[in-house]
Amino acid sequence: MKSILAGAAIAIAFYFISKQRDGRSQPKNYTLECSIKVDQDTASNTSFSLSKIIEVLKNRFEAAGFNYEIQKEGENNIHVSLSGMTDTLSPFAIFISNGRVQFREVYTLMESSQIASAVIEEMNKQAKITPQKKVLPAKRDSMSKEVNALLDSIEVYDRNKKENFEETDLIQFSHPYSATSYPAEIGWVRLNDTAAVKKIFISEKVKAFCPQDLAIHFGNVQKSSDKRKEYWIVPMYFIKTYGTTKAVIENEDIADAFADFSADGKAQVALRFNQAGTRKWTNLTGSNVGRPLAILIDGKVISAPNVLSVIEGGSAVISGNYTISECKLLSIALKSKKLPAELSIISTTVKAYKSDLKMDRRLIGALISFVVCAGLAFFIFKTLKAT
Repeated sequence: MKSILAGAAIAIAFYFISKQRDGRSQPKNYTLECSIKVDQDTASNTSFSLSKIIEVLKNRFEAAGFNYEIQKEGENNIHVSLSGMTDTLSPFAIFISNGRVQFREVYTLMESSQIASAVIEEMNKQAKITPQKKVLPAKRDSMSKEVNALLDSIEVYDRNKKENFEETDLIQFSHPYSATSYPAEIGWVRLNDTAAVKKIFISEKVKAFCPQDLAIHFGNVQKSSDKRKEYWIVPMYFIKTYGTTKAVIENEDIADAFADFSADGKAQVALRFNQAGTRKWTNLTGSNVGRPLAILIDGKVISAPNVLSVIEGGSAVISGNYTISECKLLSIALKSKKLPAELSIISTTVKAYKSDLKMDRRLIGALISFVVCAGLAFFIFKTLKAT
């Protein structure tokens, strides 16, 4: 009887310890129910139908190994059920994206100094802020007159922001790295201020300084480093369009895409171009040595690395704040057909669960520990009794 009780006590302890350990170390699985609305205004052709969208989504889900069900809901809506996910909405958001990748040139701060100065003046005007008397810094002999003027404006604008934080803090402008090196982003914008910033560029005063092929795009959302108030910000880029929505390099130039790791261990998507794409990539990098190139997916700038030298190998990488799982799913979306229309999520229901196999393993382990410990205790008690 004593041996049985001892074995039971150890088995119960084993079960609960293994349960806690599994709960800490094992990621949860998720099921997702999602309703999606199709924007027919963005349909790429007159023969647009839900069937084509469902076909593309099915191919993406099957490539990712998800269990899925897709049903039509009326003329413009689709209902999707997914299971077997280890993340919630981030991979799904990748799947419903159009998957359009573009490589584009950018206008740097050097080329946009007059635009930025006009924007600062317009923001101060709208906020009814009178700039303080300029206290000019030491002469920047290595900078052009336009950049010097811009930096002076930024310093005055920064002082205004400190005194009128809520009113004028629309754009945090970037500073040149050096006389010849400039960041790809023009500045940083609060996430809820992106619409207000776009309105500024519609004003006649600012438009007068903007090239006709300039398009404003934003990048990945990040948390601000401002200690006074925590908020979300996005980088703002001036993209060169050359008057067309078609970029130099797009999906049809990509032969393969796959998840990979960079030299410092960060997840990324590696691209291999086909013959035509390799030729375009060589020409594009060759004409932009020392300058940044923007990589956009569905209109958002994912990364904008500087081109150090011409790249002739026909390969490139897309890096960002991605997990390796998201990189795998993104590579699937890039390799698959583009969706013929934009999709937006209407409603979602997410449920988390843990595999029943884990419970089975814990029960088997507890049973084995009971038998072993009970037998060992029986042998010990019997030996002690004999002595």
